Amino acid sequence: LACLLASFIFGMPSEEKGEIKKNAHALFRHPLFLALCIFAASAILSTLFALSPYRSFWGTIERGDGLFDLLHYIGFFILIVLLFHKKDWKRFLGVVCFGGAIMLAYGIFQKFGIWIYPLRNEGSPRVGSLVGNAAMLATYLILLVTCAAIFFSKKSRVRAWVSMSSIGLGVLMIFLTETRSALVGIAAGIMTLAISYVIKKPDPSRPKIRFVALALLGA
Repeated sequence: LACLLASFIFGMPSEEKGEIKKNAHALFRHPLFLALCIFAASAILSTLFALSPYRSFWGTIERGDGLFDLLHYIGFFILIVLLFHKKDWKRFLGVVCFGGAIMLAYGIFQKFGIWIYPLRNEGSPRVGSLVGNAAMLATYLILLVTCAAIFFSKKSRVRAWVSMSSIGLGVLMIFLTETRSALVGIAAGIMTLAISYVIKKPDPSRPKIRFVALALLGA
């Protein structure tokens, strides 16, 4: 990521500077980016005043969720938003779905104790797949299902099949991880999405979406 940032700053072609500046202007004014900046600032403050600043900055070997990782994630996010075009996003989501398919397949083998050389799978009530941790796998699968939903396209049978398969198996695998926090997160996300559809101005071309949102809130 550091090499990418350096090449972005010092090796950016002059003909692309205008488009990147336009993307940057739109990004820096977006409410989600502002919320991300507030979150990053709070993480920096909590690291400075933590009981163990070293651990807060670097994280731990088990989770690796320190400030160092968080700043790299934010940097990667800014880079892809500024540099990616529509075709790049399609390729990126396709790679995510492909990697997710490998993770899902291994998780299914692990659940049923199927042994595949050179990896040994022992039957486990909580699936961890290649991640090795059920809770982290569930978090990853939530992102995978979201990416697969965005990747879906009616114009391409391959993309539609890959997306639907990833979504179906991803949701099933989330339940197999038996991670309650992931299920609570999914429920909270669905409720937030439903509220946003109810609050915003209804789209006359999609009346069923508002009805479904109201039904979810009522449930």
